[in-house]
Amino acid sequence: MSAISIISATLANVRVAGDQKSTGTPHLTYTPAHTINGKQVSQKVKFSVYGNSNRGTDQRTGDPGRSDRFEINVWGKLADTCCKALSVGKELSLICRPQSYLGRLFNTDGTLRLDNQGQPIQVNKTSFTVTEIAFGSDATKTIEREIQEGVRPPQWNNPNSPDWQHWIDILKARMATTWDCKNAVFGYARVIDPRAGKQGVEISWDVYQQNQAAPARTQAFGDAAAVGSFTQQVMGAANGGGNSFGGPQVPMTPSGGFQPASAVAGRSLF
Repeated sequence: MSAISIISATLANVRVAGDQKSTGTPHLTYTPAHTINGKQVSQKVKFSVYGNSNRGTDQRTGDPGRSDRFEINVWGKLADTCCKALSVGKELSLICRPQSYLGRLFNTDGTLRLDNQGQPIQVNKTSFTVTEIAFGSDATKTIEREIQEGVRPPQWNNPNSPDWQHWIDILKARMATTWDCKNAVFGYARVIDPRAGKQGVEISWDVYQQNQAAPARTQAFGDAAAVGSFTQQVMGAANGGGNSFGGPQVPMTPSGGFQPASAVAGRSLF
């Protein structure tokens, strides 16, 4: 009998959880690549997915069927891809490695939940680290909202319309985008500074400089003027201001049209 277990989980046809009210609300959390006392730690993105089932009972309403929510972790270059691809409600299928851990409980206002002795309450929790991922369709509500807010051209899915090519160019620009070492938002994610409140932690600036090293990535689909006025309108991002992370001034790639320029103008940086 082996002493080693194989633990795996498959989540098929789940959807990315988040706020459907505004494109400008990041619903993923991205931690840049960094070192801890010289040891390299890959970049990571964390987000939640929900899956619906016609079995069981809804815990809130008591109605038949239920919706379960799971916290997902993705590491390395795949984390960067998720930041650029996972809009709210995006369908995806995952093969994950479940891991149990002791986690703290929080109140609805974000404060720690304490026991009678004033100590943080800890309970057993489970996280899921992705090993394989397949992206599906965008949510209907997300598509409608993006069109209304000017992020997606109205005829994006009509091959006979110029909007078809505009949308392809926007998607290419999104995939060419890399974190700029200073912005508080990367794609659909808010960026967390791993150095906050910690010693011996340094952001791995070289990882992001290497990402920007290939000019062809930006030249191929980074010229907004070359792909039309609509793409130029929605690809502006708040990339100005000081480098508050303290790293190198990395050459900029297009913002990728994740949201209208007006939605991110003046967004506070770290």
